[in-house]
Amino acid sequence: MALTARRAADGRWPPPGACILLRTEAQPGAAVGGGGPCLRPERPPPRLLVLLLLAPQGAAATQRGHASNFLAGLHHHVAARTTVVTFAGWQASAWSWQPFGPGRRCGRGSGQPPQLVASWSLGSAGRLQVPRLFPDHTAGGLRGCALVAATYNIPPYVSVTSLDANTTELRGTEVQLVELAAQSLDARLETQLVSTAWDEGPPWGEPQPGGRWSGVVGRLLDGSADVAFGGLRFSQRRARITDATAPHARDALVWFVPRPRREPGWKTVVVVLPCSVWSSVAGSYLLASLSLWLLAWRRRWRMRDLSTFRSPCGSLLSALLVLLGFSVPRKPTNLVMRLVFLAWVLYSYQVNSIYQSGLISSLVHPGFEGVVSTEEELAQSGLSLATLPAVALVYSRVVGTAGPPVSINCSSLRACVERMVARADVAVLADRAYPQHLARTRYRDQRRRPLFTPLHTETVSYDVAVQLERGSPLLGALSAAVLRVVQAALVRPSELVAGEEPLAQQEAGPAALRSQLVVLSPQHLQGAAALLLAGCVAAAAALAAELLLARLLRGARGDGVGRRRRRARPNTHLTSLHGVARQGIALVADPGQAKARGAGLA
Repeated sequence: MALTARRAADGRWPPPGACILLRTEAQPGAAVGGGGPCLRPERPPPRLLVLLLLAPQGAAATQRGHASNFLAGLHHHVAARTTVVTFAGWQASAWSWQPFGPGRRCGRGSGQPPQLVASWSLGSAGRLQVPRLFPDHTAGGLRGCALVAATYNIPPYVSVTSLDANTTELRGTEVQLVELAAQSLDARLETQLVSTAWDEGPPWGEPQPGGRWSGVVGRLLDGSADVAFGGLRFSQRRARITDATAPHARDALVWFVPRPRREPGWKTVVVVLPCSVWSSVAGSYLLASLSLWLLAWRRRWRMRDLSTFRSPCGSLLSALLVLLGFSVPRKPTNLVMRLVFLAWVLYSYQVNSIYQSGLISSLVHPGFEGVVSTEEELAQSGLSLATLPAVALVYSRVVGTAGPPVSINCSSLRACVERMVARADVAVLADRAYPQHLARTRYRDQRRRPLFTPLHTETVSYDVAVQLERGSPLLGALSAAVLRVVQAALVRPSELVAGEEPLAQQEAGPAALRSQLVVLSPQHLQGAAALLLAGCVAAAAALAAELLLARLLRGARGDGVGRRRRRARPNTHLTSLHGVARQGIALVADPGQAKARGAGLA
């Protein structure tokens, strides 16, 4: 009978989702590795049921042998999901291969005899127990089999430490995660370290010429490893040949830029307030000085109140002393000038408080020049953009022309970081975890601060998971074990992603910290300016009221008094200059009379 394959319909029999193959005794061990959709190792079906028709006189040993020969011709991933039902007369037996057991690789125990799942007589009454045809091989764990894992050095996920010439020790958060998952499945973990020298391609696995893959993915495909880990992210090309467990961490591609230079000391003192604030303070200072000088020329005020503010230099100096927080030689006692002076004192006090608060914050957290915090600022900074060729391909496919283009391809991520630290002329696109680990442990200054910082925005974010070969029978059990370890907080996800808040605040730059720590900011000057304006308006109103009151009083007095006052020359700066000029002319015209007048006055 020819080999046939079909997908079973839903229902109790045939089993839902199972693929049924019908074979005869003529060629039970024929090559079946490439025929039909049920036998493809890259996409194995959930369940495979094989009906094998034998001679009526076939004994149990003969049935086991035929089932073993058929399973040996399948791919080990397909064989782990296959149940062979042999029919010998009225006797039927179900056989399944146990892929896990002590002393062999997990899922690759070639040559192991199949185990009897069920046996029944077709002539007896009763119903076939379908669930027993497909036993759960991982229900009792992996039974001590060897779980081979391939990885590479990528801190903080995997850190390789050489104990001596022949011994290396693997540490890291993902190493601990896989060890706990294997321990919960009763498996022995054996690790293989893939070289990071890039002799045969990237260690995380990329397609190479000839259809092969490099790194840990290549170890999965050639059968030398069962699982692979090391900060592996989701990839569409990798998803065609591998399966992933439940994600246990989250990482992202971000831009790393050199740490900005510290501002000079003079700029730290001057650039406490913005230029617009300094301009408003200078304008308010000139306005207050001019107002005090003009009001000081009022005649009816006593001379001792006007001596400080009668000259422009005196008004400017007095207003500057108040602005700097010093006292003036003489304060005005007139109502109008006191209103303007009091408003200027309050305004100067608030400006002093804001400047002192900003200066103390600048001294505690000094500023930096050329701070880059967004991709827009990165595009305008003039820095060259560098990354790995594989990362550049992902970046161009995701971002396209929307982001800044990559101009430098590095041979390794360490080379990119070393150039950024040495020259400070490039920005590096990389996974967040590894460069931040380097910033914590290697590239720091004398004050233990990192020499480069990441941008606040993420270019591409992705999940991190353990990878297995496509169709591996370990997928379900290992994914559940990883999920249990993460949910039990034995390995916290925050430990896997090196982006904790304290370091982010430390790398955010002093501008963000200064905006959080400054108690008084230039926005408080709005109230001070309003107060100064209110003082000027009140002074103008008081001056208008005083002029109106003086006019009313002059109208209430007699005309004679009014005439005498009208004949009196007002004592203004123009009349004073006129009097001095007249005295000078008289002295030149008649020196003797002027001398006698001076002696009489004496």
